Amino acid sequence: MESLIYLILNLGFGIIFFLFGAAFILLYTPKEPGMKSYRICRGILGVSYLMMSMYACARLFVPQDNSNYGDFWFLVTFSLVFSWLNYTSFLFLINSERKITRAMIVDGIAPIVILLGVGSIGHVFPATQSGLRIAFSLIYTVKCTWMYIKCMKEWNFCRKDPNRPEINSLNIKWMRILLTVIFIYSLAALLAFYFPMMQAVIGPMMAGLASYQTFKIINFMPKRLAVVRTVETKAQNAGKNEKSIELVDKIGPKIAVWVEQKKYCRPDITIKEAAQEIGTNHSYLSAYINGQLDMTFQVWLNTLRIEEAKKLLLEDQRMSIEEVGAQVGIPQGYNFSRWFKTITEITPHQYRRLNANRA
Repeated sequence: MESLIYLILNLGFGIIFFLFGAAFILLYTPKEPGMKSYRICRGILGVSYLMMSMYACARLFVPQDNSNYGDFWFLVTFSLVFSWLNYTSFLFLINSERKITRAMIVDGIAPIVILLGVGSIGHVFPATQSGLRIAFSLIYTVKCTWMYIKCMKEWNFCRKDPNRPEINSLNIKWMRILLTVIFIYSLAALLAFYFPMMQAVIGPMMAGLASYQTFKIINFMPKRLAVVRTVETKAQNAGKNEKSIELVDKIGPKIAVWVEQKKYCRPDITIKEAAQEIGTNHSYLSAYINGQLDMTFQVWLNTLRIEEAKKLLLEDQRMSIEEVGAQVGIPQGYNFSRWFKTITEITPHQYRRLNANRA
């Protein structure tokens, strides 16, 4: 009966962790720059879950024997790698920018190398195996506890950091539970070896915790993406505002001189020609007109012409409508009248008649 339970649990572990690992790796993740750390987090977790799946499947062919030193040595080393990957993925999940990320990567490798290296002593000197078991258990427990504490400190730091709006705008309280979940993973793996019958309890618990972790992290993606896009939009708007201020400061005075010289009265002038006369390029001129005046170059040009035409219509009553249009740069009478009415909502004749007393 015990062997059957052992077989079912390990087979179930293998399937569950394989599905979760595949989900982390294969499910779509946006390629936006701000999501890079989240993609790395998912990739690390996917690898760690697939490793757990392979480990569970391999255990199907290895009898569980508490006296087997090799099994214990491998279990502790493997479990430490699994925990280390999970803690490291958490740092990428919260997009940690401090040196703690590098420290976790470097310090996480050291005890793994020690376990692998020192573990071989037990095979050369069997008498040391009992002491090495205790040493491995202590190293494993201390290291997992250290990683848990460090990540909890980092979580608290990011949660309170006023310079992390992308974190402050999100509800990250569940990440504290996630860290506890990872810590439980770590301890459960060791307990399961010392107390084989506990697998009946620890097994389903680990599967449930893995489900919680998978659901939370995958569900975090759209929320994280929304914040990333909001931050990017604000940055873009800030850049546009800075560019607008720069355009006003550099181009505004030059345009004012150009307008004062009435160079807009030349017919068929293009935006490229106007930009050259002003001392800029057509892209900057277009950006200024669109951003500051909220109109196209052609509308802006003809608005200036119509304002000049208003003066001419009242200054010389003998000047025909066509002559006024030609003088301001719109030589075709029909086009001049059309633009005049579009901008002023009355025809040139009506304007002259309504304002005759002002002449």
